[in-house]
Amino acid sequence: MNQNRLVINQIAGANIVEYELDLYDNVPLPINKSIIDIQNVAERKSDFTKTITLPGTHTNNDIFSNIFNLARSVSNTNTYNFAPDFNPNLKADAILYKNGIVMIQGYLQLTNINIVDENQIEYEIIIIGKFANLFQDLGEKKLSELDLSAYNHTWNYANMVTSWTPSAAIGYYYGLIDKGFSNDQKGFLTSDQKPQIFARTIIDAIFKDAGYRYASLFLTSGNFNTLVVPATQDKLLLSTQQVTDRTFKGDRLVDSTYTVLPSIPFTIFNVLNFNNTGIQSTPAGYDNVNYEFTFTEAGYYEIGFQLNIHFVEISTGGISNYFTIDSDINGEIYNSGWGVNNTSTFTLNQYFQSQSRYFAVGEKIKVAMHSSMVGSWQYSLLADSSFFSIPSPDIIVGQTMRLANCLPADIKQADFLASIIKMFNLYVSVDELDSKKLKIEPRDDYFTSDVVDLTNKIDVSRGVQVKPLGASKFKEYTFAMQEDKDELNEIHQSQYAYPYGTFKKTIDNDFITESYKTEVIFAPTPLGAAKNNPKVVFSQILFKNSNGESIDSTSKLRLLVAGGLSTVIGTNYFHYLDPDGTSHFFDSYAYVGHYDNVLAPTFDINFDIPKKINYKNGFSTTQSPSTLYNLYHKKGIEEITNKDSKLVEFYVKLNEVEINNLSFRNSYFIDKQFYRLYEVDFDANSEDPAKLTFLKLAVAPVFVPYNLVTNGGGGGEGSQYAQNTTRNGTQYPKGVDVIGQGSNNSLQGYEQIVNSTGNFVNANQVNILGGADNTVLNNNVTLINTNDYTSIRDGEVIINNIHQPYYVSRVLTVAELQALHSTPIQILAAQSGYWIEVFRAYITVFFGTTTPPKGYTRRLLSLEFAGDGTHLAEFDNSITTVTTATMQRAINITDTVFKDLAVNINASGNLGAAGNSQMLIELEYRLHPIIA
Repeated sequence: MNQNRLVINQIAGANIVEYELDLYDNVPLPINKSIIDIQNVAERKSDFTKTITLPGTHTNNDIFSNIFNLARSVSNTNTYNFAPDFNPNLKADAILYKNGIVMIQGYLQLTNINIVDENQIEYEIIIIGKFANLFQDLGEKKLSELDLSAYNHTWNYANMVTSWTPSAAIGYYYGLIDKGFSNDQKGFLTSDQKPQIFARTIIDAIFKDAGYRYASLFLTSGNFNTLVVPATQDKLLLSTQQVTDRTFKGDRLVDSTYTVLPSIPFTIFNVLNFNNTGIQSTPAGYDNVNYEFTFTEAGYYEIGFQLNIHFVEISTGGISNYFTIDSDINGEIYNSGWGVNNTSTFTLNQYFQSQSRYFAVGEKIKVAMHSSMVGSWQYSLLADSSFFSIPSPDIIVGQTMRLANCLPADIKQADFLASIIKMFNLYVSVDELDSKKLKIEPRDDYFTSDVVDLTNKIDVSRGVQVKPLGASKFKEYTFAMQEDKDELNEIHQSQYAYPYGTFKKTIDNDFITESYKTEVIFAPTPLGAAKNNPKVVFSQILFKNSNGESIDSTSKLRLLVAGGLSTVIGTNYFHYLDPDGTSHFFDSYAYVGHYDNVLAPTFDINFDIPKKINYKNGFSTTQSPSTLYNLYHKKGIEEITNKDSKLVEFYVKLNEVEINNLSFRNSYFIDKQFYRLYEVDFDANSEDPAKLTFLKLAVAPVFVPYNLVTNGGGGGEGSQYAQNTTRNGTQYPKGVDVIGQGSNNSLQGYEQIVNSTGNFVNANQVNILGGADNTVLNNNVTLINTNDYTSIRDGEVIINNIHQPYYVSRVLTVAELQALHSTPIQILAAQSGYWIEVFRAYITVFFGTTTPPKGYTRRLLSLEFAGDGTHLAEFDNSITTVTTATMQRAINITDTVFKDLAVNINASGNLGAAGNSQMLIELEYRLHPIIA
């Protein structure tokens, strides 16, 4: 008999309290183990139990705090359970043992309470594995809540330079991103340079703060260690405490004694005596003896003062005043201007505030009153008068850069981690010995070469179920980042209808229609070249106002590659300007972008090679096909969508030790075949065989990186040509079947002949002869003497900027001809987004020699729109019965309304066709975009 135990472990202060729940002897304990949903490649799964029913014993009622009692309220308001009672909204760590072996470890969730009668109560629970537990622990925590204090640093040029040798150990990097604020793209403000945080630094902090660890070669080496997340906010702000530390207020709690102003004919200067420290936090430094404030933190401040002054006329005359803020370094920095002249006793109650300005450490300021009068006067500074600072929350160069402040406050840590898992197709499993440690590797690296033979464990009496994976869920896969509203992204999205660097793959399957799209939090970042120097290529995040002026705006989160210093652009070519006027000159810039190296890229953080690039490196711009899709998704997608891949279910006789030792990383050998384990289903309260689901995959080839060279000779692989020469300033890379003449062309794809200038091509079988500045994104396109044209569909022919007709043909067999009057044949499918105009049609009848032809009954043949039967054309009734093939042109082409319907051929009656005769139908047609 099985010895099953279900134990809850709960931390209570420094101790762990153990509660053991009672179990039924014969009620199933169903457990499922899996790590990925093969139908949804972005989903990662954790071990879980199906519903487990527990008896309402005295022990269980006590553990669940008699929660079935409808009159009872939960007392626990803590963030952890059993403090003091059970809270169903909080997780409870649980372990299910079978004969002393752990079957599942995770957290318990109470899902239902069944009250059969007052004497019979049952609880329904589930247990979710530790991988899901991580995301449960992260909850709603935001990225900005991470503890990144170890990487805080002084925001200055020296630390920026130090970061230019990229290292995740430093935690940050200051790559040059063009925000549009430099007119010459050589000189930049130091204050516009915001840090990029290493993705690994963020991942490490997420795990550490949640109390988890990970083991991963991928996350600790290679490309991932060069990835950075730029600060995306338009403003980087001080912490609340930092603002408080810069705030002072000097005021008066009681009226001051009267001060007599001497009766002299010139202006009198008096420092106002705010003698109470209303707000005084360290290190703010208000001196309530000398009535002055000493700045202990440099920065931008506004200074305000509220005056409530009673003026008393001693002898007949008049008085007017103005007020200043005076600095011991910069003199008068604010002047209120003269007030009105008063000729009798009065009270001045007025608020004054300076403009924001920079104050240095140690600078002192005070408020003074300047009076001009006739006669004799005295004044008292009344209670509620005050003198205070309004510090700007923006950090400035020279202050402490707190990395956590650079991360958005609205993005959850769980969403960041999930996006990284999706982008790099990471597989995650829990360490067998440490439930707080996760093993993380990309899909193709996750699997080991270890083999486990289960042949003798198969329960052959239960049979085997095989399911073709070719019938999987999705017809189209789209791997894309989010859209954003910066200039280059919006231009790309308007031209191509999807974000920069998007990859799409369509599966050849007639039975599925659903589409899959990745959901990640990052937006792409197009590269662009400096206006006056094509050697300077940097990431551009440009936001413009309605006047076309660059503005600093918050973008969506980005993920880029820290590429280190560029080649030398020129001696002292660049400079950063500090707020105090200090300039820092340098020869090379710190590159950060979607490539690892813009001149010779070997990795691209986009899912696909961009359709359009916004820079040119001479005549041999290199792009990298080592994209996220090719490196981390291609092999897996091709395998699970292959028509020969299958899911295979076996029933396997395993004991609890063997089930516990099952690993998704191993290969499994069954009856001379190798499999990958996909899913495990078993009942921990039964000796029945476990159901194991395996993947039998048609192995796809591993992606092999290659160089893709564009501009004046494009890129591709598998060419019949082997050119590797330079001629007329155009480079022809080896292995690319592209003939490019002219200049400033960007050519990507195969089988291209381009004799033109300034074209962008990303398609196959393209011919461009003459003309200039065209964009071709569709296959089998020919442009002759055409300028500034953008292709819209495959198969276009454009001559002198005029669309040429399309052509389609179909050969009808004798069987099809015999049934044509009852079963019309489609000649041209509906063209999505276009009206069809048929303007020329032909038929040709062919006869074989094996069977003499028989005559055709004279029945009218016609072309018509499918669905509504509108006739487009008819053919002459006298179809030949001779054995010579004859072409006949359609007549009665009507001026009908264009339609977005398929075109069929139909017969008004039985043609009487016989023998082995055939009929060729040929159409010439034009397409017209549908106008909504």
